[in-house]
Formats: sequence, structure tokens, C-alpha cells
Amino acid sequence: MSFSDGERHTRRRRLVAKAFTRRRVEELSALIADNANRLLDAMAAGGEAELISGFTTPLPLNVMTTFLGVPFADQGAFQRWLDLMVSVDPADVADIPVGVTAMIEYIAALIAEKRAQLGDDLISALIQLSDEDGGLGGSEVLAMVFELMTGAYETTKNLLSNGILALIEHPGQLAALRADPGLTGPAVEEMLRFESPTTSTLWRFPREDVVIGGRRIPAGDPVLPLLGAANRDPRVFADPNRFDLFRPNLKHVAFGSGPHTCPGAAIPRLEARIALPLLLARLGDLRLAVDRGQVRYRRTFMARALNAVPIAFRAATQDIAGTPAASREAAKSAAAVSSPKW
Repeated sequence: MSFSDGERHTRRRRLVAKAFTRRRVEELSALIADNANRLLDAMAAGGEAELISGFTTPLPLNVMTTFLGVPFADQGAFQRWLDLMVSVDPADVADIPVGVTAMIEYIAALIAEKRAQLGDDLISALIQLSDEDGGLGGSEVLAMVFELMTGAYETTKNLLSNGILALIEHPGQLAALRADPGLTGPAVEEMLRFESPTTSTLWRFPREDVVIGGRRIPAGDPVLPLLGAANRDPRVFADPNRFDLFRPNLKHVAFGSGPHTCPGAAIPRLEARIALPLLLARLGDLRLAVDRGQVRYRRTFMARALNAVPIAFRAATQDIAGTPAASREAAKSAAAVSSPKW
């Protein structure tokens, strides 16, 4: 979908939307809540933890691999491949093409297995899609799985990591969110605007000469629009460098805009709206365990990705809000509030 326009693009979006039934979204919501609580159980026992490896990486990785039907034993390989996808670290240069090829070959083999024996996972649902155009072709299914996996994992991880760090750095906003969980939806949108998890779109190519900011861009020249810059545009957002959960204008472009708005945007939104209140309920007095200057970012392309965020906290006693049954009910409520448009 990222590299097609017009009817081909519309048809593919329409077909993928069919795979996300109400039942499947509710199952995804419960899966997010159960995984978040399990990870928080492990974190809360120590009083200190590393946020990225302990929560914001395994949560989207576990959720999306399970949802797609990837065996648990293969999660480690998937994480390595997905991290290579956005890396510009010189230490990774030799491994990047090898990792991308291995991931494509793995997905292709997994799709073949699902075709032979369909399951109740998302890959099986994509395989079974059909409409007047004949459904998705084999290469289209592979591309859809590739896009969903890479997009949902990296975006969700960065949304949660950057968003939680922003809350820690703005204790007044954190206190307001703790006091009013109803702010979770606006908080997630401000996190997306303030620290765009994906900093740019993919390459785009103008069909005719255009002038932007006084600079002429010839037809066919590559353009890399910066979503992170647009979300800090002072002509659109008052005091754009301020993190403000009460901001009146939350019409950001963290997931793109127009026909190419990210079709999977509902997934990171849903994960954040479910996981964030659970984390805040379980981890009180949340703060950095190191000086802010020690927090580093990964060397990446297109991603605003933190390397490690050591945190300290006061573990709250798990009450009924943390039980599996209550988590599933909370997940259903979050799913309804999110109104996912797949």
C-alpha cells in the first residue's frame, strides 16, 4: 500500500480493513491488556527497571507476533530483523540486507504454511480475503504482513517509550493524567505530536514541478517529508515545543495524511490507550533512575527511537484493575473509545 496510488491503493486498503472484524479487535485488545499486565508483574517486583527492554519492546512484539500467528520461539529473530529495518548504525550495515532478506523469506514460508493449514490468526484472515477483484495476491499478502509487522512494532514501541519519558519530564502533566484517566486519549495524541514515533514518510516523488518554501522541486525528484517537523509547526500548533495534554488542536500528522494515512494507525493507538493507564496504576512515583543526559537515542532512519530508559518507581499493590478479567473489560472499553478505523 505504501508504494501504490489510485484504485490499486484503495482496493488494498479496503481488503485489509475486512480482516479487522469487531471480534478480532476485541481479541487484540484483550491480548494487549494481558501482555501489559504480565510485563508489569515482572517489572513491579524490583522497584527499578529498564523501560525499553522490560516493557515497550516486548509488548508490541508479543502482541503483533501472536496476532499474526508467528510462533513464540521465533520472536527473538523477528526483533533483530525489525530493529535492523530502521538502523543506520555502522555496526549494522553488513547485517541489514541479510536481515531484511531473512525476514521476507521467513514471512513467505509462514504464509505458505498458513495456506496449507489455516488458523485463527491475522495472516490466515488475509489469505482468505476475497472480493470482486479476486482478493489479495500472494505477493500482496506478504507485503501486507511485512508492513503491519514493521509499522505496528516500531511505531508502538517508540510511541510508548517517548511518551512515558515525556510524562516523566513533565511531572505536572503526569499528575494530571494520573488524576484523570479520561485524559488518556488526548495524552496519546499529544505524545504522537510531541515526539513523532516515525519522523518521516517513505520517499515520495512529485508528478510535476512544485515550489515549497521558496524552493523548486522538479518532477520526479525524491522528497522525504518530515512528519516530526510538521508536528512542531508553529503556524499550526501554538507553542509547539510545549508538551501539553490539554492542547486544543491535536490534528497531527504522526501517521501521515490523506489517502496514505497509515492503515494500521489504530494498532499503536489501541496499545497505548490500554497499556498506559495500566502502567501508571502499577508504577507509582515514576521517575528516571539516571540523569537525563545519560538517556541516548538509537541511530535510526525514520524512527525517533530511544536506546534505554532506566526508571525507578514505587510499585503499587495490584488491585482488581490488574486482574485478567478486569483487564479484558478495560481493553474492550479502550477499544470502543479508540473507534479503530482499519
